Amino acid sequence: MSIHAFVTDTTVPTNGSPSDSLARPQRRIVHLCTRFAKGGSEQRLKDMIAALPHDEHIVIIGRDSDLAGAIDKLPQARVIKEPALLRSINPLRDPLALVHLRRHINDLKCDIVVTHQSKAGVLGRLAARAAGAPPVVHSLSMADFGPGYGVIENRLFRLLERILAKWTSAYAVVGSDLANRFGQIGVPRERMTIIRSAARLPRTGTSRSELRKNVATKYGLSPDRPWILYVGSLDQRKNVLDLPIMLQQVLQLSTGSAPMLIVAGAGPQEGELRSLVEKIGVQDDCRLLGYVADPGDLFLTTDAVVLLSRAEGLPQVLVQAAAAGTPFVSTDIDGADELLEMGASGSVVEMGDIVGAARALLPYLRWPAKKNAARIDLSSWNPVRVRADYRELFTAVLNPPKPEKNHGFVVAIVGSDGAGKSTLANAIADNRQHFEGTPVVRMYLGSENGPASMVRRPMMWAKRTVLSKTIR
Repeated sequence: MSIHAFVTDTTVPTNGSPSDSLARPQRRIVHLCTRFAKGGSEQRLKDMIAALPHDEHIVIIGRDSDLAGAIDKLPQARVIKEPALLRSINPLRDPLALVHLRRHINDLKCDIVVTHQSKAGVLGRLAARAAGAPPVVHSLSMADFGPGYGVIENRLFRLLERILAKWTSAYAVVGSDLANRFGQIGVPRERMTIIRSAARLPRTGTSRSELRKNVATKYGLSPDRPWILYVGSLDQRKNVLDLPIMLQQVLQLSTGSAPMLIVAGAGPQEGELRSLVEKIGVQDDCRLLGYVADPGDLFLTTDAVVLLSRAEGLPQVLVQAAAAGTPFVSTDIDGADELLEMGASGSVVEMGDIVGAARALLPYLRWPAKKNAARIDLSSWNPVRVRADYRELFTAVLNPPKPEKNHGFVVAIVGSDGAGKSTLANAIADNRQHFEGTPVVRMYLGSENGPASMVRRPMMWAKRTVLSKTIR
């Protein structure tokens, strides 16, 4: 006696594929940005606009933004400044900002909302939900929780990101370390797409010794001393006030030629940084160059790059260092280990460990590595590749696949009379119906050589008739 069980899926696939709606000009995309300044998240905004030149882009920026600079940097977009949108948490102004953003989204009748940075990411997704939930893409340049944040911030933003994930159609994430951090708190990994920030990488191939002399002359540096380079904003998140202290430690630990610290950047802590350099007496060993539009030659000629930030996503300065073949020393931020795993040269130290950073720099200053071409694959940072990735992401969000039409399941049991066909069929059918919620047709086929089969034969014919109609 034998029993054979068959579970047949009668799902009918949807025919045809949706047309590419991105080919249609003037689809309206609204971008919400907390603050527009020189940085990685702003570069990602520019990358998106460049990737979708046939669409209408409206960029809403917060009060702390440079409106004239945004208009100048985003000539293809219409820029609106929202005074209620602040960078810091403000219990009085934030509800007003939420109301205003909802009104903007309603009035603009956009096809999709893209949120950039932490504050606009939270308020923007809430506003989109309140406005009728147009599709939302959140651009992830950096986490708003993690080791570099306080206890209250950590708990608050972890909770918010878990809630907001339900209302976020897709995430454009700058790096896999950052994606893993969000995946660990429950953000669906299938919604996160790794899209780099298009980077202008240093060009190798020129004589580095000759280039170093030219750079030394241009900025007033000593070509015979080891160089430590910092490139970036001079603000609290970057821990730039730790740089002079780190330099002091390096000078004390060095046995050869005294290293120099080169700082290329501008920001709110520039005045404090200059005062601290003079206060601890390292003004002869430190050069503050201000903002440098193209620091490529600095990356190619320096001996090591340093970054002491408390939070990042995947720092462009470390990508540029890797492209130049220059080693870096970084705190344990998202993106640093990712680049090391890809083949970049460098070291990672614990956050806040200034002495550890100084010690990690010493080998690169005492025995400078021979500079060669980049040892990692940087093709994903190519602007052409980045724009193609964004087009693919937006196509998927704006044209989601239609759900398949499911007509249910047929459970057929073949066996001898009295073998328990009905019991088994009912158990399988009930299990399918419970977990998938689809209609199930039960059918039992006997040997047809017993009295029970003769009695049930009319019922079997009826079931076959019903089954044939269901499948059609």
